[in-house]
Amino acid sequence: YESTNGPDRWIIKSGWEEYASGDYNNFTVCEWNGLKCNAADFVTEIDLSYNGLDGTIPSILGQLSALTRIRMINNDIFGTLPSELAQLKSLKEILLRDNTIAGVIPSEIGHMVSLELIQLRSNLLTGMLPSELGHLTKLNYFDIRYNAIAGTLPSELGLIQSCERFYAQNNDFVGPIPSEIGQLDSMMSMGIHSNGLTGTLPSEVGFLLNIEWFVLSSNNLSGPLPSELGNLESLQTFYLQNNDFTGVMPNEVCALRNVSLDALAVDCLEVICDCCTYCL
Repeated sequence: YESTNGPDRWIIKSGWEEYASGDYNNFTVCEWNGLKCNAADFVTEIDLSYNGLDGTIPSILGQLSALTRIRMINNDIFGTLPSELAQLKSLKEILLRDNTIAGVIPSEIGHMVSLELIQLRSNLLTGMLPSELGHLTKLNYFDIRYNAIAGTLPSELGLIQSCERFYAQNNDFVGPIPSEIGQLDSMMSMGIHSNGLTGTLPSEVGFLLNIEWFVLSSNNLSGPLPSELGNLESLQTFYLQNNDFTGVMPNEVCALRNVSLDALAVDCLEVICDCCTYCL
């Protein structure tokens, strides 16, 4: 409350305001705005989204051992992600999108093995993605779009085989797409466009059998497109434009237009494509 300027900025502060003023009788912690507790009165959820928070995330949150969800969407939170959050072994969801959080994603995130959802989009995060993300084997949804995260996509991402939605577009990633991406056989939606990725599209993408939405546009990817893309019979949207691909759209991909593929885009001056729905 104090670290995020509660007295002056919070929109709803019932319970917090009374406690801060010395009134300890009218509200139990479990009745404070934005908090939920379990039967033992341990705090399990914090939801202070859209509430005018203006300040930093206190490291003391790491002491709330029963916490399963943190939601502080669309506030004015700044500073860095405290490494102490890694003490939250029961945390399943952390949603901090639309703030101004800076610094790196701490490597200690790999200790948060119960995480299923991470939403950090639209902040000011920098640095590199920690390889320790590969320890989050329950992670289903990962969203870091619209930040300034750089470096390469770690090969350890291939260990997150439970992940269904991965959004890392509009960052500063460089280097190749790791072949380990093909291990993400639960993936349904992946956006890694608007970065600086280079190299060829690995043939292992042909193992993403559940993917429906796959966007790679606006990178520096090159070379021919692998015929293994024709294995993606669930694919509905596939955007490849604004890259340096060459050659011919594989017949195996064009055949998907008769199966599920509704939107296919490429730079048709570089890649011959008679089946594309959009040519740049």
